[in-house]
Amino acid sequence: MFRLIQLLLYYWHARTAYSMHSPMLYSFCRQVLDDTRTFYAFIEMELWRKKLLVNQTEIQRVDLGAGNTNQSGGALTISHIAQTSLSQPWKCRYLFRIVLWWKPDLILELGTSLGVSAGYLASADKRCPLITLDGDPSFHQQARHGWQIFGLDHIQSQNCAFEDGLNNITWKDTRRLLVFLDGDHRPEKVEAILDHIYLRATKPFIVILDDIRWSPAMWAGWQRWQKKWSVGAWLDLFQGGIWICDPIFREVQYQTLIPSRFKPLRTGWI
Repeated sequence: MFRLIQLLLYYWHARTAYSMHSPMLYSFCRQVLDDTRTFYAFIEMELWRKKLLVNQTEIQRVDLGAGNTNQSGGALTISHIAQTSLSQPWKCRYLFRIVLWWKPDLILELGTSLGVSAGYLASADKRCPLITLDGDPSFHQQARHGWQIFGLDHIQSQNCAFEDGLNNITWKDTRRLLVFLDGDHRPEKVEAILDHIYLRATKPFIVILDDIRWSPAMWAGWQRWQKKWSVGAWLDLFQGGIWICDPIFREVQYQTLIPSRFKPLRTGWI
């Protein structure tokens, strides 16, 4: 019921929001939300996903964060993990296009899972280093196998807690960071991660937050973070949220965005 109410409010707000004038957000909508091209990497990654979905091999699950409630630990099949943990194809395609649009010099993923989302991120720019963190060693083993098949040797996976991994990153050499956070849905932990990035990372940077409506507490956190860090642009895409921390925005912007193909009766994105 919570998700249904949120969906209705989201769509209503997106229909009644003011017109968008920022050139950066205009390009985001054109190049990310409304780009319907199919890239070869999409086919490769989805073939990998299909193999994972039928893989009945059991692995020992270790969960250091608040992830999927269907994965509390113990022995689980790769198939079950793929069904309940992997980012959906449409979401992975957005990640791919965001990399093409943002052109980062470092990609940081918090929450490796079986490696498919990292595969999408890394396939968009094979010159950009990607660091992915996860506390489950079994995930890294499965993910590395897939990355090797597709020649994604610029991915560096670290088996550690997010806090430890963040402390080991050299932020001063980063000029255009992209972060994808999908491994912890505890608002207090997410806030600590955002605080760490804001204080240490060179601006501009972009943070993609998955499942901002995962729970009432997570949604309340999303609203609180916008007030705590009232800089850049905060984009509500319903299942996910994006924070673009860029000095190019003279005033903070809050936008609720819907791809134009889902609004047949009007043009534009908001």
